[in-house]
Amino acid sequence: MSIIARLREISPSTLEQIKDDPLLMDAFMLLGGSPDSEWYTLELDLHKYWHELHFLLTSTDIMEDSSLSTLTSLVMKNSARDNRPLVNAIFGGNETAGEAGYGKIKYLLPDEVKEVAEGLLELSETGFQERFIQEFRTEEPVYLIDWTEPEELDWLTNYYRKLTAYYREASEEGNAMLIYFT
Repeated sequence: MSIIARLREISPSTLEQIKDDPLLMDAFMLLGGSPDSEWYTLELDLHKYWHELHFLLTSTDIMEDSSLSTLTSLVMKNSARDNRPLVNAIFGGNETAGEAGYGKIKYLLPDEVKEVAEGLLELSETGFQERFIQEFRTEEPVYLIDWTEPEELDWLTNYYRKLTAYYREASEEGNAMLIYFT
C-alpha cells in the first residue's frame, strides 16, 4: 500500500480554532470531506507522486534527508541547480495537534500559502519539466522516478499543474493549508 500525500485548504479562523485540539482536528478531517458540512473543502490528493514531486520541487529526497536541513525556507530563490526557486510545497509547515495515517498534520498560514503559490508559479511548468529532463540526463538519476515509464513526465507535470492551481486558488481566497499523509 502506498503513502498518499493530501492537501486541504482551510480558513484561517477554522485553523486557529482546531490546530491545537486533536479532537477538533479529527472532526474537521472527517467532516471537511462531506459536502453537507459547514467545514467542507475540496482536498488535493497527490496520490503516490508526492515523493517525485517533492524531489523535483526541492532537489532533496525526503528518505535521505528527513530533516530537510537543506531547505531554510518554504521557497528558496535562484537555486544553484538551475537558478529557479526550490519550493517546499509538500513538507513545509508547522505541526498541529492532529495526526493522520503517517504523522502529524501540518499547516501553512495564508501568507505561507501565498509564498508557495508564487514560488510554484515562478518555477513554471517548463522549469518543472526541465528539472525532470536534467535529472534524467545525470550519470545516476534519482531512484524514485520510474525512468522506464514513457508517460512519467506527463503524469508528474499533471500533478504539478494541480498542485500549483490548488495553492494559487487557496492563496486567492486567503486560506491556510493542511498537509498530511495517509
